[in-house]
Amino acid sequence: MKNYKNKKINTKKIIFISLISLLSIILILGILEFFNVINFISKVVKVSQTSEQTQQNIDNIKIKKDFIENQSNNPDSPKIIKPTSEDIVISSTKSGDNIIISTQLKNYSDGECDLLIENGTNSYSRSVPVIYQPSFSTCAGFSVAKSELGSGTWSILLSVTSNNQTNQTTNTIEVN
Repeated sequence: MKNYKNKKINTKKIIFISLISLLSIILILGILEFFNVINFISKVVKVSQTSEQTQQNIDNIKIKKDFIENQSNNPDSPKIIKPTSEDIVISSTKSGDNIIISTQLKNYSDGECDLLIENGTNSYSRSVPVIYQPSFSTCAGFSVAKSELGSGTWSILLSVTSNNQTNQTTNTIEVN
């Protein structure tokens, strides 16, 4: 019987020591968190705030997109926003051996961008989708190697089609 009591006492000691050790670790982590040595709790809060902000941004984007689509698809609406050629801004920059064609599309939520670059009988064309963004939409992007065009003055024609309506704008670029 004595042997049984010793085992029971040893088991209680082990449980007590384990419990004290666990509480000590929690206390030490709490102190380190309080003095900003570690930031486990604040990181968890920041991540949840970031998720909330991200969800709010997603909701705002959906609201704007729905508004634009409803205005474009509803002919009885007094505030119909139909994109025009003036809602298309096109610019070009030279980057190394490439020409980058950038676009800004106001009042577009979707559609297709058709790019045509011409110089005499030479031409280059490409189609990409419209990418919706909260402040303005854009064409998915155009990067054209200078070697594909050759030297000279090139005319750029960008056609944007959305909701069965096509608008166009032009620009020129000098390729050396």
